[in-house]
Amino acid sequence: MQILVLGMHRSGTSLSTRIINMMGAYVGAPGMLLSANPDNPKGFWERHDVLHINRNLLQANGCSWYRVDRWDDNNITIAPAIRQSIRQTLAEMNPNQPWVMKDPRLCITLPVWMPYLQAPVAVIATRNPMEVAHSLKLRNGMPLEYGLALWEYHAVSIIRHAHALPKVFTTYDAMLTNPLAATRALCDALSDHMHGLHLPSEENVLAYITPSLRRAHAPEGSPTACQQNLYAMLLGEAPFDAGITVSDASVQIMKQMGAQVSGAPVAH
Repeated sequence: MQILVLGMHRSGTSLSTRIINMMGAYVGAPGMLLSANPDNPKGFWERHDVLHINRNLLQANGCSWYRVDRWDDNNITIAPAIRQSIRQTLAEMNPNQPWVMKDPRLCITLPVWMPYLQAPVAVIATRNPMEVAHSLKLRNGMPLEYGLALWEYHAVSIIRHAHALPKVFTTYDAMLTNPLAATRALCDALSDHMHGLHLPSEENVLAYITPSLRRAHAPEGSPTACQQNLYAMLLGEAPFDAGITVSDASVQIMKQMGAQVSGAPVAH
């Protein structure tokens, strides 16, 4: 009973993970979790050890959270210490099933984790890609086209890595516009795959999910046709295509602009 929340940065993965945690899924003791900050004032619900593993994996393969074009699923460098850290993390979590794990980097690094997991369920947490790109522009100063390209890389990775897993779909928009109905739908869908979860109280859900969580709205413009197709898959409206690839246009954007983009927040 292992739940993986898979979603691009700024897509509501923290929100979904906390709601699943409210359903009774273990995420970690308080000292194991990242502290809240202005980016996520209600908490990331993300473990330090998982973040550390994924950061090291990306760095060892010439990548970072915002520059993932050098990642190659067929040629991954994995240090023995990384494998041991994964075993240690899961050894702490597995006695506490059902558990939930979240880190947007997991979209990319999931192939490294999979040999150590036992029949996980993927929660696909999705947000309008234009809103994601706008949020990244506000937080990190990323050009919209770069944010969309980065979203595309993560979307393709989710689809390729999770195509064979049991999947449950949820959206940032549904959680914010109708949190009680979205929570119930998520709980019902997860309960089809596992025991041990319960519907959180309406009071707790409404105390956590507030309109103030949405700080970026979709700007004018629209995703490319390729990105719209990926978005449909992530919404559960189209079947996952395990052979999908990143578009040539997004590959070029990542290569041409990547060196000028910073992953640091913009100073306000």
